[in-house]
Amino acid sequence: DALVAAVEALLVGRARFTALAKLKVHTPAALGGLGVDSAAARADACYYSSFTSAYFRLTALDPDWVGSLHETAAAGLHAPFAALSAARSRLCTTPGMQALLQKLSVHDRPRRAQGKIMNLKLAAEVADLLRTLPAREVTVFNASAEAPHLVSISAGGDPNLRVPNDVLTTYLAMRLSV
Repeated sequence: DALVAAVEALLVGRARFTALAKLKVHTPAALGGLGVDSAAARADACYYSSFTSAYFRLTALDPDWVGSLHETAAAGLHAPFAALSAARSRLCTTPGMQALLQKLSVHDRPRRAQGKIMNLKLAAEVADLLRTLPAREVTVFNASAEAPHLVSISAGGDPNLRVPNDVLTTYLAMRLSV
C-alpha cells in the first residue's frame, strides 16, 4: 500500500513498520490508531450510500425509471446495480452491517451514511484485532483510543526499530497537532 509506505517513510525513516503498525495507520485515532483515511477501505461505503441516495431521489422524480432499472438489472445489463450488490455483499461480511443498512433511510445524507457504515466496519475490525493481541498491546491500543493526543511508545514493540530524535519529534509534533 503506497499510503502506508509514505507514512512509514515519514515517521520511521529507514526502518520498517511491523504488521501491527501497518494496521494502526488506517485505524482511526478514536480507536487507537494513527487515523490516516484510506479511499480503498471506504470505497464500498461510499458507493453504497451514494447509489442508495440517488436511487431514492430518482424514484421520487421518475417512478417509471425504477421499473426500467429493475428490468435491466434482472437481465444483468445494469453494471452500477451489479456494483451496488457486490458492495453490499462485501459490507455485509461485517457483523451487524445487515441491520445497519436496513436502518439507513433516504433522510441520511450519503456522507452521514458512509460514516455510520465505516464506524461499524472499523469497530468490528479493531475488536477482531484486539482479540489476537497480547494483553500488553491491548492495553496500549486502548490507552491510545482513550487519549488520541498522547503518543505511546512500546519498548518491546520492535527491538530492531531505531528511531532518530528528529523523526520522533516530528512524529510527536504531528500527533499533537491533530
